[in-house]
Amino acid sequence: MQHWLAGMEGYSMYLLTKYGDPVPWSKEEVQVYVAQMRKAVKNPRFHAYQYAKRIWARKPFPEELAKSKTSVYIKQE
Repeated sequence: MQHWLAGMEGYSMYLLTKYGDPVPWSKEEVQVYVAQMRKAVKNPRFHAYQYAKRIWARKPFPEELAKSKTSVYIKQE
């Protein structure tokens, strides 16, 4: 939930002031709308879920990188 709240104003400000329908919104309109969204998100009566994928990786050490370059075999047909 903290991620939603932290990025909500930035995402909304960009999208609604640039692509608002039928006309782009003013900065003040977006701020009022975001305040209403924050209040709704914090309401304990509603439970929001979001699917997310997470990928963990690390940069290979130099000796691992050297090994992988020499051990790669590409079959050409």
